[in-house]
Amino acid sequence: MDRAALVTGPRDRAAAAAAVLARRGWKVVDNGFGPLDCYLQMPDPTLSARVDVLAGIAPRLGRGATVLLAVEEGAAAPDLLAAMAQVVLEDAGRGDARVSVVPVTYLTA
Repeated sequence: MDRAALVTGPRDRAAAAAAVLARRGWKVVDNGFGPLDCYLQMPDPTLSARVDVLAGIAPRLGRGATVLLAVEEGAAAPDLLAAMAQVVLEDAGRGDARVSVVPVTYLTA
């Protein structure tokens, strides 16, 4: 069975990250597909925008899904981002999702 992943963020960066996931065996899908086994969110200019996008995606996550939150090197408050993501996921009934904050460089190489 294919593991489905969704990547959001600026088009050029999202495409590079999607290619990395595809090389690692994920089936990268568009917004019209669910449930998702993985959601990768590339950096956005504001924390509130990131939280809003995650809130829209959270109901589509499968049980035990992986949520990867990409951050720029030296980004402020990655722990706050992870904590806010966990709250959003719990509110959406997806508290079992695994949340990780990862550097963008891990996802675009």
